Amino acid sequence: MENDHGVAFYVATQCNVRIVRGILSERSICRLTAVEAALLQLPMVNTGCVLVLGDEGSDKFLVAYIVSEGKTSRKEVRAELKKRLPFYMIPSKFVFLNRIPMVEATGKLDKKALPKIDMDEENGLDPQDLPSTPTEHIVAAIWCRVLELQVIDVQENFFDLGGHSLLDLLSEMNEQLGLDLIISDLFSHPTVYSMAGFIDDPQVTSGETVKLDLNAEVERHDQGKSLMDISLRAFWRSFQLSHAKFRRDKVLLTGVTGFVGAFILKELLTSTKATVYCLVRETPGSTPLQRIKDTLWEYGILRKGAQADEMDKKIEARVVPIKGDIALVNLGMSEDDYMYLSYEVDSIIHAAAMVNLVYPYRALHGANVLGTENVILFALEHKIKPIHHISFFPEESDSCDCSTNAVFPCAKEEYYEDDDMSKYPDKLTSGYAQSKWVSEQLVLRAKARGLPIAIYRCGNVAGSREEPCWNKLDFTLLMLQGCLLTMSAPDIDWQIELTPVDFVCKMIVGLTQDIMHSIGKTFHLINTSSMDCRDLWQLLRVQGFPVKIVPYQTWYSNVKTGAQNGEINRADNPLTSLLYMLDTLVREPSYFSCLGTFRHLNLDNTMAMQSVTYPEVDADLMRLYLKHLSTLGFIQRPQKRCRN
Repeated sequence: MENDHGVAFYVATQCNVRIVRGILSERSICRLTAVEAALLQLPMVNTGCVLVLGDEGSDKFLVAYIVSEGKTSRKEVRAELKKRLPFYMIPSKFVFLNRIPMVEATGKLDKKALPKIDMDEENGLDPQDLPSTPTEHIVAAIWCRVLELQVIDVQENFFDLGGHSLLDLLSEMNEQLGLDLIISDLFSHPTVYSMAGFIDDPQVTSGETVKLDLNAEVERHDQGKSLMDISLRAFWRSFQLSHAKFRRDKVLLTGVTGFVGAFILKELLTSTKATVYCLVRETPGSTPLQRIKDTLWEYGILRKGAQADEMDKKIEARVVPIKGDIALVNLGMSEDDYMYLSYEVDSIIHAAAMVNLVYPYRALHGANVLGTENVILFALEHKIKPIHHISFFPEESDSCDCSTNAVFPCAKEEYYEDDDMSKYPDKLTSGYAQSKWVSEQLVLRAKARGLPIAIYRCGNVAGSREEPCWNKLDFTLLMLQGCLLTMSAPDIDWQIELTPVDFVCKMIVGLTQDIMHSIGKTFHLINTSSMDCRDLWQLLRVQGFPVKIVPYQTWYSNVKTGAQNGEINRADNPLTSLLYMLDTLVREPSYFSCLGTFRHLNLDNTMAMQSVTYPEVDADLMRLYLKHLSTLGFIQRPQKRCRN
């Protein structure tokens, strides 16, 4: 076969594939073709093929046979493939050849003529990238098991390899090596090389302390693509000729399997006539459509009832699942899908992000930075598409001198929607804040060049007022569960800020339908109303939960005991998740008091036009949430109410 450039390549098929790295199954023929297609797109590859090898009954693995275009290395090929393929589809081994052997009579690949793979030889990497010290060998073996890899580059970042099972990794390392490593040790030493050096001599190896230059990150990911004036004129002219079109447009929605993304989809289906193309990552044993429906069911949108049945019909009629990954080239779509959608889609709602208040920048870089870069490129492809970019501002920060107020530093100051963020990069030290700052800078640069963009900064997004639901990993929910499961509450200075998810999504979707009002603006969906935690503790007692206010350290000890006593399955115990957050994020009570105030003048104007008021965080809202959480089984039912 030949590609578009006339370069010959060979599609290797192997029908008896059962498992590749524990993920690929009978559908591996299509995936194998996708791997080969990605390989042949690389500038350093002339021709090549990919085979699935491995003994029957054992895990299969991918091997890439390559005829290179000039001088290159396995490491360079792997680095380029990581931009195009999920980590589990990157070949474990690379073999460079002078030519691909063919059967002359048939013109097909001659598999028998390919060099045999030495199963014990770690030929997927160059020698200098392999473990060299005894400790490196031990650490590399553990990381390979956790990451389900055949080999590992000692200089490769754990998070770049798809690593997120931090507790499993640390548990196995501590057990095998007799250590007492903590999460922060992995963040400071995210490669086999640096971790092994730290284990051998903690005093000498202080970790990877190179300061991250966020402005340089923006430059690195800014495509610098200038918009053609004629393209902009065509976009605005189409809008002027058919204003109503944007109430029935075709929307690309990212992040639909997240909490906010699910409710944005619900609102699009309820209040607009849009066809919604949902970009969804593939997972083993589940189709993209099933993942969407599972998410909607989890959040109460598709549970039993007439409304759920009606919503299911709308999904079948107007939702188009698209397999992809925002962190990959072309959003991880097939070439045909990408080309078609670049013409078909009218606007983009970019709600996908990895919101993790503990992970370092490198762990969040793919989803939050590369994802935004790829969305911008898609918005420019073939026709102009407005981007509605959603940022999440979790209320928590890891100390008073660093930030997860997303793009703003943590301080008791007022922040406005149109504030200049360029002065803040050196003050952001949490990985999440850094990744979102870079992401938003890319969006702002695209806006400055003429791309129609609106930005929505969401604060702490709480459950819906319309149906019982809540994000199980939300910090406010975990704090509430920590109080009710221990029947104690910490004596802290904490102003609880939250906004119901139904209000957030109604405002965002409404603004996407009124682009003359929204484009070019930033909107804060962050509540200026808050509730003092002491008022919430009092409300709990009135509602029949006899919580006792205790010093923070006493309450922390209660949470730790509850997480470790084994009465609740560890995986399902919210105290386990809360303890992890308290240990890695909170650390001390002063954490709760370091919060800024976010003003929303642009949003105020919008609400005035629509005669809408922002929901207050008051006793009525909290009583509703307690009822919903009790219905869901997230908290126990109260005892007999106390009288005021």
